[in-house]
Amino acid sequence: MQVVESLKAAVDALQRRLTAQEQTNESLARANDKLVDDVEALHKVDSHEEERRVAKSIPTNVGPTV
Repeated sequence: MQVVESLKAAVDALQRRLTAQEQTNESLARANDKLVDDVEALHKVDSHEEERRVAKSIPTNVGPTV
C-alpha cells in the first residue's frame, strides 16, 4: 500500500507541476503576442516617418528652369 500512496503523491505532484507549466506557457504566449503587436506598431510609425521625410525632401514649388 505504501508504494501505491507514494505513486499517487508523485502523480499529484507532477499534475501540479504540469498545471503551473501550462499557466506559464499561456502567460508567455500572451506576452509574446503583445510584443509582436508592439513591434508591428513601431514598424508602422517608422514607415510613416520615412514617408514624411521623403515627402519633405521633394520640392513642391519647382518652377521652370531657364
